[in-house]
Amino acid sequence: MTSRQSEQCSNNDSNNSIHKTKDDECVIVIIFGRPGAGKSTIANETKINFHDERQENNNELLSLLLNLDLDICIPTWMKENFGKGIYPTLSERHDFAIHACNYVEKEIQRSKQAQNNNNPSLSLFALLSFSFVNNDLREVFRTRFPNAIWMLLDVMDQTAQERIETRSGHFYNGNNKKTKTSSKEPKNHSKELVSKKSDNSEWEFAPVLFPHIILNGSSSVKVNAEIVAKTLINSTNNSKIKH
Repeated sequence: MTSRQSEQCSNNDSNNSIHKTKDDECVIVIIFGRPGAGKSTIANETKINFHDERQENNNELLSLLLNLDLDICIPTWMKENFGKGIYPTLSERHDFAIHACNYVEKEIQRSKQAQNNNNPSLSLFALLSFSFVNNDLREVFRTRFPNAIWMLLDVMDQTAQERIETRSGHFYNGNNKKTKTSSKEPKNHSKELVSKKSDNSEWEFAPVLFPHIILNGSSSVKVNAEIVAKTLINSTNNSKIKH
């Protein structure tokens, strides 16, 4: 993460509301899936494939791809909690989602401004990667960016965990099963169960309840990156599709 990215993704957001962003001038593709699935690796490879594909069609200089890994928006205290197996509550996730949306919007607007100054005919693309484990996180982004195309990197829990164990220095290890506990014994156990399910305190990947494209997590990085790159390029003239 660069110092500029860290500054751009600071928590000093003045916009704390959920609203629809006018995103029809930028093709947005979101790669999501279980932690450890390999989303960032595919996103990085996609950027290479994307520019190779555009170069073959003589469009390389007419397009710009933003590659935004939303992990950089996770505050330090939340990363430390993840390491302890303490997962964010509904309220904390909502605040994070708004903050991350603001970051994406700022990056798109910054690029648009540079585009208008340097090359008004430039096509703008944004590739976001993040786990989006919870439905509430997904819905905040779907409301903010209604035209975004969602691509699920589909892997089994065991495969994701094996991949997590091969990486180093990441805040999420996947093995911790601790959860937040109250110092007081709950009086209403049924209410506690509903609250626990809503908060997803076990951090389980929720079923996806909206239209999306599935990437086979067993396929190679190169194969999946080529699919994502072609989806970005083929969506240029079809970016107003609702998902």
